[in-house]
Amino acid sequence: MYALYDATVVATHSHTRAPPADMLALADKGDNSSVDMLVGDIYGQDYQKIGLKSSTIASSFGKVFRRGEGHGAGPTTEDEEEERRRSFKSEDISRSLLYAISNNIGQIACVPLPLSLSSLSRARADAPPAAT
Repeated sequence: MYALYDATVVATHSHTRAPPADMLALADKGDNSSVDMLVGDIYGQDYQKIGLKSSTIASSFGKVFRRGEGHGAGPTTEDEEEERRRSFKSEDISRSLLYAISNNIGQIACVPLPLSLSSLSRARADAPPAAT
């Protein structure tokens, strides 16, 4: 999470945390496609083979952390790289951050737990008493 917040700070020239309501208001006006690497950026179109639309996020903040401007681009200086990162709009960074957090929550919610809380309680009840 710190890396995502750090990306927001770098891209927005801000060194203070924005309140969540402000971040949501910014996200409402943003376009994540200028910040996130999309399937279309990689394949140039939808990836029909596995059913991915070109607008599917392939890498959150992929364009922020990518060095240079594409394949075969020459090396950039640290100053040039910093200036490129600062060129991203706060609205776009906020939209990308919102999608990244939402996608992570969705993935965590869908992961089956190895033990439910009730089976964990039963396992504890069935365990032999600890030796004293």
